Amino acid sequence: MLILKIVYILKVSYMFKNKRTIIFISMCLFILTSVPIASCSEKETTNYQDSQWLATYTANSLVVGNGLIYLGAALENNNFTAENSDFKSASTYANTLYSDSQKAMDDSALYNVSPDLQNAKDEYQLEMMQVNSAAVYISYGIEEYKKGNVEAGDSDFEQAGQSLKSVIEHADRTEKLLKTYRPKN
Repeated sequence: MLILKIVYILKVSYMFKNKRTIIFISMCLFILTSVPIASCSEKETTNYQDSQWLATYTANSLVVGNGLIYLGAALENNNFTAENSDFKSASTYANTLYSDSQKAMDDSALYNVSPDLQNAKDEYQLEMMQVNSAAVYISYGIEEYKKGNVEAGDSDFEQAGQSLKSVIEHADRTEKLLKTYRPKN
């Protein structure tokens, strides 16, 4: 039900062309859907590294989630077309989010997981790729706004919004797959 409400808000926000609100709401939804729900207390009976990957997934999801919150707040509280815009904090948060999502992808790739967990790992990788893409587009948009090119900035923010919508889809799939995962004891 929560997801339906937020999707509705996204649609309404889009109708009013408030891209920063769309991005902020998307970021909040990512946090809500990416709360780690899998157990990390399994016994490893093979060469699979399920519990280690789950621990890494949990830690990196929290870091990326916090980065999305900070970036979302910086974007929501800023008017990039005004003379007194705070480009620095939004740009810093976007760059940090890029680095954090890249680290999450790199860390995830280190682990060989069981076939039961592989689909969740793959979805998580796609999720982080889209977070990474959103951070890039937000950075590009900020740079365009700095130059006074509002149209190009808006276009980049729209692309970031599309990436964040994809993040939500992958986060939902990751969550569903993790809910069905049962560690082998």
